[in-house]
Amino acid sequence: MKTAFDITPILESVASVKQINSILEVICSTANVSFAALAPAVSGRFFVAAIHGENSMDLSLGQELSLDDALMTTIPIESKLSAVLILPNSDGAVLENERVISHLAELIGFHLSEIVVQGQEFEHSKKLISDRDRMIGILAHDVRNPIGAISNVAELLSRMELDSRLTKMAKLLYNSTQRMRSQVENILDFSRGHLGGGIKLYPNLEDSMEQVLLDVVALQQLGSSNEIKVDVSLSKSLFCDRLRVAQLLAALLSNAQLYGEPGSTVFLTITALDNEFVLSVRNKGEAIDKEVLQRLFLPYCKSDVNPSQQGIALGLYLSSEIAKAHNGELSVQSDNGFTTFTFVMPQ
Repeated sequence: MKTAFDITPILESVASVKQINSILEVICSTANVSFAALAPAVSGRFFVAAIHGENSMDLSLGQELSLDDALMTTIPIESKLSAVLILPNSDGAVLENERVISHLAELIGFHLSEIVVQGQEFEHSKKLISDRDRMIGILAHDVRNPIGAISNVAELLSRMELDSRLTKMAKLLYNSTQRMRSQVENILDFSRGHLGGGIKLYPNLEDSMEQVLLDVVALQQLGSSNEIKVDVSLSKSLFCDRLRVAQLLAALLSNAQLYGEPGSTVFLTITALDNEFVLSVRNKGEAIDKEVLQRLFLPYCKSDVNPSQQGIALGLYLSSEIAKAHNGELSVQSDNGFTTFTFVMPQ
């Protein structure tokens, strides 16, 4: 009993190489035949993957062939992907041009080998990326507990009666560990997303969302030269994951402070309409290039406004994923000396 194969990947790979159809067209002209077809082998069985010309044999893509059919002539193609060239039996026309046809078949073989090589490289790259993400996730998980311990000690020290210099150092240590913890959580979120876990939400009907967001603003304002001007109008409860929305806001404010004009005001607007929640962060600064805008929500993408800025650049990517997880959208507009990020979430 023959085993069923999914040959869709091979059909799609062959179809993606436009040169193959052009070569089949030249073969039809050279051999003076009505059609030419290409049939790669899968586990020793040949399946039609490309056809050019008037198909007098009623071949169809994906059809399995019997190579002993007297109505067709088959020419083996040397390639990393075994295949045959199929022509109608045309009383010697092929034999008269056998050398030219062989050269054209070799050219098809070259393209088929490229398909195999690219496929192998793609699979190898996928494995490397998967292994890397898994290792990053393990590392981030392992360092989270030590960072938490340092943070707790720093917070305890900051509350003790110490001289002003030690108190300042304790607060600096605490703030640094909070930033480290935030980066670790971002890495874990990214790792989970790439390994199939995605952004996890725990939504509830939140009555105090305004205060949650104002607390984020207060934390982001600490140590920053950019004043955050807030215009908030929340007259209703929100159904969302409050920690994730707070994470999104923190990332947008941090981005505005990082890449905006130093000392300029960052404008935060928060409103809740009848059927949607809208949050926007606007900062003054050099416009972001249009090409960069198109990939700004991809992981590791940094604005070319300040390309030397240190960081792993996951904040905007994760913010976009948080928006999608809420069935919402995060968009950006950058022109006339201002950049605005807008998060819209249906209610």
